Amino acid sequence: MGNRTATGGVAPEKKRRKKRPCNGRDIAQAVLEYIPSTLGLRLRNRFYRKICLRGGRNLHASRYVHIECPEKMCYGDNVTLNMFTWINAAGGVEIGNNVLIGPRVIIHSANHRFADRETPIRYQGHEYRRVVIEDDVWIGGGAIILPGVRIGKGAVVGAGAVVTKDVPPFSVVAGVPARVIKER
Repeated sequence: MGNRTATGGVAPEKKRRKKRPCNGRDIAQAVLEYIPSTLGLRLRNRFYRKICLRGGRNLHASRYVHIECPEKMCYGDNVTLNMFTWINAAGGVEIGNNVLIGPRVIIHSANHRFADRETPIRYQGHEYRRVVIEDDVWIGGGAIILPGVRIGKGAVVGAGAVVTKDVPPFSVVAGVPARVIKER
């Protein structure tokens, strides 16, 4: 018999999740997030270049940058990831050349499924969709990029924007949800 819920109903039996064992890569990433100064930048650059699917030259990954599934992410040359940037690359993330990503930006390439009302959301699995950020893009601080989005070459994403759809090349988007406010 299932457990009782707060409303008196019967909750479905819980599925046992396999815990992912902590590996050396996870430990190294956690430690590298906290190393300050030029030494930290160099170590993070070297680490991500080895661990990511493809890594360009001159990555500037500030302190407290965290990338989930870095083996599914590729980035080009001269990419800046500012402090507290969080990237979930489970569905794949491609970042072009000369891209600036401001502080506290969140990039998701995966999302929970929730169509089945009878099954708790946590047991319905995930939907994976690639995020592509083309060359010469600037993403302002606090922006959120959702799964399946392509940000076109030369685009600017305003601070705090929530990008739910593709962004045309050389456009400036802002707001929640993000809308084109002008061309550059």
